Amino acid sequence: RRLEQGRYDEKPEHQKRLKSVYREVMSRVRLGQAQAESLLSWCVEVGERRVCAIVEKLRRKSYDKAAVLTAACAEVLRLRRQPESAARLLERMRTRFPRHRAFQDELKLAATKVGRDSS
Repeated sequence: RRLEQGRYDEKPEHQKRLKSVYREVMSRVRLGQAQAESLLSWCVEVGERRVCAIVEKLRRKSYDKAAVLTAACAEVLRLRRQPESAARLLERMRTRFPRHRAFQDELKLAATKVGRDSS
């Protein structure tokens, strides 16, 4: 079965706008190393809980969002020079939901789009 493009791919102007807002906000924020790590850890934890809620409740129409959220968290971890943490996050989501093929397919697609093979 061919995967459909998720909603996040349908509106590139939304992506551009969101990136612009992030750049603006982040240019004003100055965090210490410990603060940044704590905030990142919290964001990944919240993201992971949201993904689990979506998949556990079988919200199939939102699997693409859950996969994009997982891949985005992994990408931020990689960009912060934490590739092992990124790989562990992807692996946790893969192994937590091994029988949810639709989610697995979306996760593979999302992880590939951020430049990482998720097989």
